[in-house]
Amino acid sequence: MKRLMGIGVCVGCALVLSGCGEQNKMKDPVKGVAAGAKGELEKGGISMPDVAGASKALQETATKAAEEAKAKITSAANKASEALGERFTKATEQASESLKSVKGAPEIIQQLGTVIPSLQQTLAGITDKESAQKAMPKLDELEGTVSKLSGQFGGLPEKAKQTVGDLIQKGTSGLQPLVDSVLALPAVQSIRPKLEAIMQQLKGLKG
Repeated sequence: MKRLMGIGVCVGCALVLSGCGEQNKMKDPVKGVAAGAKGELEKGGISMPDVAGASKALQETATKAAEEAKAKITSAANKASEALGERFTKATEQASESLKSVKGAPEIIQQLGTVIPSLQQTLAGITDKESAQKAMPKLDELEGTVSKLSGQFGGLPEKAKQTVGDLIQKGTSGLQPLVDSVLALPAVQSIRPKLEAIMQQLKGLKG
């Protein structure tokens, strides 16, 4: 009888221990999933430290690319500022003086002397998606101004159109490298249609 009771106790203990083991497995399923994922990665020759290193490398590459893009925009903005600085201002004054007797011409030239540098300043501040979105209201304003100039330009005599066209060519040629640098950023493609429309309208004002 004692022997039977002893066997019963042993069997009971075994069942309890077995139940505890199953409960422990159920209590921590996350570890089981993580261990399984780690095992699958290791089968493919990739260790967990390798994955962390790859993620860090990607972040560093993205950061470096962003910094390089900003540096290019800054460089292009500086060159555009030089091109649209004193020389462009002087060209604007000379064009205005030469066409002072032509109805509407001085006003058009004065607006161009403001619009083109303003566009340069706006583009110089665009380096990412957020800054591109902030620049949209200003780009809308500039597009409206250039559209009005297009209508006024059509009423000028041919000789006056040539003078104004030469001034615009000087402005847009200094601005184009900055435009290209900004549009090379994948994150700011939302402004591409607007910016291209402005540049096309400006370049369309030729004598």
